[in-house]
Amino acid sequence: MRMVRDDSAKGEEILARGRPVVACFWHGRLLPVALSWRGAGADILISQSRDGQLIANTARKLGHGVIVGSTARGARDRRSVQAGREVISQLHAGRYVGITPDGPRGPRMRASEGAIRLAQMGEVDLVPVTAALWPAIRAGSWDRMIVPLPIPFAKAAFLIGDPIAIPRAAKSAEREALRLLLETEMNRLTAEADALVGATPVQPAPPAA
Repeated sequence: MRMVRDDSAKGEEILARGRPVVACFWHGRLLPVALSWRGAGADILISQSRDGQLIANTARKLGHGVIVGSTARGARDRRSVQAGREVISQLHAGRYVGITPDGPRGPRMRASEGAIRLAQMGEVDLVPVTAALWPAIRAGSWDRMIVPLPIPFAKAAFLIGDPIAIPRAAKSAEREALRLLLETEMNRLTAEADALVGATPVQPAPPAA
């Protein structure tokens, strides 16, 4: 791939602060982000669906750890709770974690509050991350999953936003404002990445009721 923009140095500066972070990227960008992060050794939260396990196997081959679960809106779902505990355990151990705030079921490119709650409990910042490739396959799935094509000189972009601090004591209204800020910044970065590689931008789905 020909990288038209690579924000890896910015990511290294963020990690050089010596504090773990939660990197947030859309579900449809999971493969290009994992590819751009290759060898970085992040732990990525991936659902235990059949498709999720195929992606998890790919992520492991790229040198990432995998946490099975999701930030699903069903906060009381046993598997989501267990995955959340594992994420927090890894953060407290000094690892950094990647999550998809719209996974595993969408709506596409709409952040759930789960990302905010994880950051609160782990006492870490959220960092918006995205990647774009062109040419590439865009699946017809709900997330418009981007699948890299083995074409020489395909263009790629890897963008990292500024950390978003999540106060430990944030209440419901502040959490919603932070959720919207995260979603807006992730969509802004993603549209910028698509423009950099010349891809038609993927539009967010209508927000959940």
